[in-house]
Amino acid sequence: MPARLRVVHSCSVPEDEESFDTQALASQAADALEAYQRAPWTGINERSRLAKLRLAKRLIDRIEGLETGRIPIPMWGD
Repeated sequence: MPARLRVVHSCSVPEDEESFDTQALASQAADALEAYQRAPWTGINERSRLAKLRLAKRLIDRIEGLETGRIPIPMWGD
């Protein structure tokens, strides 16, 4: 009898913590929130589910910082 396999969707972690691309950050945050929302149906444990939520919050906080100027966007050549 084959062993049962459980596929767990992994949420992409920002490749570059210093990303200044708000669209890419928003996309990653949306993916993390979707994984958090689908957790009850996909079998993700509580720890992983909350990690998805924290990741989404961190990404959204970074977007807010970029949009409000709290995180300065470097100019090319500086």
